[in-house]
Amino acid sequence: MDNKISELIELYHNTKDEGYFEQILERFQPLVRKYAKKLYYIETEDSIQELNLAIYKAVKSMSYIDNEYACISYLNKIVYHRFCKLYAASSSLQNKQEREVPYDDFTAGLEDSSIKDKLFLLDLHALLDSLEYPKKDILSMILEGYSDKEIGQKLHCSRQYINRIKKTLLSDNGILLSPDKKTSGDA
Repeated sequence: MDNKISELIELYHNTKDEGYFEQILERFQPLVRKYAKKLYYIETEDSIQELNLAIYKAVKSMSYIDNEYACISYLNKIVYHRFCKLYAASSSLQNKQEREVPYDDFTAGLEDSSIKDKLFLLDLHALLDSLEYPKKDILSMILEGYSDKEIGQKLHCSRQYINRIKKTLLSDNGILLSPDKKTSGDA
């Protein structure tokens, strides 16, 4: 590492050269990425930009830059507090999305279906309403035909986690898989 954080901040304040700020951002990227991964309902790139913007605003407003530890601690706290605000904002979105189930996707084309189909859909709706995130999303995506790998990518989870949840859902609800079907969705 060429310069200390406090030196980079001072150089940035004196010269307004964005290169110094980019060096500060590089040093904080592991922390930024750590928090960005925890914001499930915000795209990772968007959350990284939000956290980087918080660092930018903090660096511009910093007046006391004599102590290296104080500078690092202050920027760490800024990232953490911005993460908390983003998480709280996304929490309400998360709760809203957990309660919504796209029933229309499952009922499309079943206008003239039999009573058994309609009873099955009612049971399916009741099951989906009883589940919480991420089980509700996983079951919905399974029914839409997504593979475990695709579901994992969309929900930012591993394929193995999706497979385990899927097996739990299927066994808990009395749905048996035929022996010739793979449960993992992909090889």
